[in-house]
Amino acid sequence: MSSFYPRASSIVGQCEEQGIIVRFLSDLFNLRQAKSKADQFEGEYLITLYTATIDGWQAIVKRTCDFVLSLALILLLSPLFLTVALLIKATSPGPVFFLQERLGLNKRRFRICKFRTMDPDAEAKQLNWST
Repeated sequence: MSSFYPRASSIVGQCEEQGIIVRFLSDLFNLRQAKSKADQFEGEYLITLYTATIDGWQAIVKRTCDFVLSLALILLLSPLFLTVALLIKATSPGPVFFLQERLGLNKRRFRICKFRTMDPDAEAKQLNWST
């Protein structure tokens, strides 16, 4: 089975040069249940396919279950967390936790907090190495 991508790409490129609007179907993969929506991420345009959305009372029940289960696990595991924090502090300089900003669902920014397992300045070293 051969791909039509090179030919389609050439045609779209020619249309772009001439200022011709190009539209294409979002069900390119012939999916039956997935919904699609247009997105933009870091300056690039995307078509996002998704199948499950939770809203209304289902979202409230899920959020409540997530919160209660998370709280129970934090309380149950807190002695282990305290031990790990003390070991990190005793064996290496710097903070116990690594904090970082990430992108979540619908490009919502959130901060993660996890135990530090590397040098305190490992992220800066990695950025300097890659440039």
